[in-house]
Amino acid sequence: MCTISLSYLIIAACIGYFMGSVPYGVLLTRLNGHRDLQKKGSRNIGATNVYRVAGKKLGFLTLFFDYFKGFLTVLLCLYLNLNIYVAGFACVLGHMFPIWLKFKGGKGVASYIGVLTGWSFIPGAFATIIWLIILTITRISSLASLCCVVSSLFFLGLWGKGSALLFAIPLAILIFIKHTGNIKRLLLGRES
Repeated sequence: MCTISLSYLIIAACIGYFMGSVPYGVLLTRLNGHRDLQKKGSRNIGATNVYRVAGKKLGFLTLFFDYFKGFLTVLLCLYLNLNIYVAGFACVLGHMFPIWLKFKGGKGVASYIGVLTGWSFIPGAFATIIWLIILTITRISSLASLCCVVSSLFFLGLWGKGSALLFAIPLAILIFIKHTGNIKRLLLGRES
């Protein structure tokens, strides 16, 4: 029984990781003639850098696909009766550390919100609204992302989603670590 449970957790983690590791920002920019996304702008594969390097359309497409891969991972594992928390956690890790790009991936916010929405729709929706409000007011993507992640923990706690919270907290810490440079620039008032 324990072996079966462990094997199901491993399958969930593998599905999550490989779905999360698809680098949509890199793929979309290459398909549209923009080479070497990781050598331009912030060198990040996420939507914000795609937006700056390749334009609004590709930036929004990257945002959508990065969000959707997180959401779809949870739905797929729910359908397959696999652990959605392990799968979602692994999905965000896959985005942050994709094997295809020598483990140099994105910062994980869009995938995290997609996973969060799959885990619990209302906290995910409220966190997304926070992201939109902060982005609209400040026009600073990193600040909006960080506020979104922090608020997501609050909303998960408020809705009593303890299982999701156990996996969301370490992901939030990783996202903040990935944003270390942004946080320093925010504190200095130099963030673009």
